[in-house]
Amino acid sequence: MSQTPKIENVLTEVLEVKAALVNITELLNEQRDCLTAFGKALQDCVEVLQPPGHPLRKDITPQQQTPAQHQSAVQSAPAVSVQPLTAKPASPFKPVPVQPKPSEPAPVPAVKPGMHRIGDLKEGDKKVNVTAKVVTVNAERTVSSGDRVTEATLSDDTGTIQLSLWNDHIDLVQEDSIVSVEKGYVTSFRDQPVLNVGKWGTLKVEAPP
Repeated sequence: MSQTPKIENVLTEVLEVKAALVNITELLNEQRDCLTAFGKALQDCVEVLQPPGHPLRKDITPQQQTPAQHQSAVQSAPAVSVQPLTAKPASPFKPVPVQPKPSEPAPVPAVKPGMHRIGDLKEGDKKVNVTAKVVTVNAERTVSSGDRVTEATLSDDTGTIQLSLWNDHIDLVQEDSIVSVEKGYVTSFRDQPVLNVGKWGTLKVEAPP
């Protein structure tokens, strides 16, 4: 008789545990239903945001699409806008003009066969033929007769000499040009030889500066 209350207590506890298990089972079922509904809603969102054929869809590849699915994916793909090319803004910096490279002056010519060497000319030489470079040209002056006169320095690979220029010959000669004197003659001024074209000689420009 003394053990009857204990048995009743145990049965009561068993019933309480059973009721608790039932409640837990019901809660789990409700959570399962919620998860199922959530998964369906998530799948619906994926269908809307990433239709079949979308690059991020892994379940259906383009090769597995039906023609209708492919057409639907093409129509639902977002339009890509192409921005037109705009003109490049003008630079605030002004371009620096490129200066042309100055031409190098003509070299001093070598003495050609049949021509006289400037280094060998002396007072009294006649029928002198010389081809040389004009190194300098002095400022012209007008003498009492009204003629224009000046001097130019000629140079070849043997030396230099003063060339006496009168009137029109002055306009032919420029620095760094190559000139030829034919049938000239040599005089002296202050112990320095001077080449003269003279009446019977000629002066030609072989190469301009």
